[in-house]
Amino acid sequence: MSQPNRLPKMLTQEEVASYLGRSKHWCEKARYQGYGPNYIKMGRHVRYLEEDVLSYLESCKVVHHVD
Repeated sequence: MSQPNRLPKMLTQEEVASYLGRSKHWCEKARYQGYGPNYIKMGRHVRYLEEDVLSYLESCKVVHHVD
């Protein structure tokens, strides 16, 4: 049996800040200056898709190469 399509999980700024160990101010500054996770703006509300937050974390990963 196939599952019905599920909507992606959306996170608030407070949830993202807590998950990333950052402040709400950092999230606001990151949006304004164009870095940080992608976000959705609905009127005056900001939401982050869970997959975008995880993609942002993946983009921050540092891989050490041993020669």
